[in-house]
Amino acid sequence: MATQTRHLEFAPPPAPGLLRAFALAILAHTALVAALTWGVSWKSKSIELVAEAELWAQVPVQAAPKLEEVIPAPLLPPPAEPVARPPEPPKPEAPDIVTEREKRRLLEEKRLVEQAVKQEAQQKQALKQQEEAKKEKATKEARLAKEAAQEEARRLENIQRAKGLAGAAGAPT
Repeated sequence: MATQTRHLEFAPPPAPGLLRAFALAILAHTALVAALTWGVSWKSKSIELVAEAELWAQVPVQAAPKLEEVIPAPLLPPPAEPVARPPEPPKPEAPDIVTEREKRRLLEEKRLVEQAVKQEAQQKQALKQQEEAKKEKATKEARLAKEAAQEEARRLENIQRAKGLAGAAGAPT
């Protein structure tokens, strides 16, 4: 018990009016539920709609037309034989086929020629690129050789200068 009193000793005091707040909340919720229940109609009767209409004028009624007897037409005998039409002359298919084949052949030749021209242009472009690459490589190699020769000349010059300094006799002062 001693530990419990110590704990409560340092706890904050209870909020004043806590019981009054709970009672007020319960009362408010009860009033709300009552108002909602009263507002909703709990009727089980169905509503019947009644509509009235007044007719101001009558629609005129027409009498049925007189009955006329239809006299059936005498039956005609079927025609003996239908008149035969002369056959249509056959269309010349062979020239059309020949011209179609000729058109196809010409289109195929044209396609082959265009393909050959494309291949030739591609080969020329590839050769041109190879030549440019060779020229560029040669200029790079020439530049590298020139730089190497200049570097070698500088190195030999430095060696000669060092030899000259090594053999030089200087004054003791």
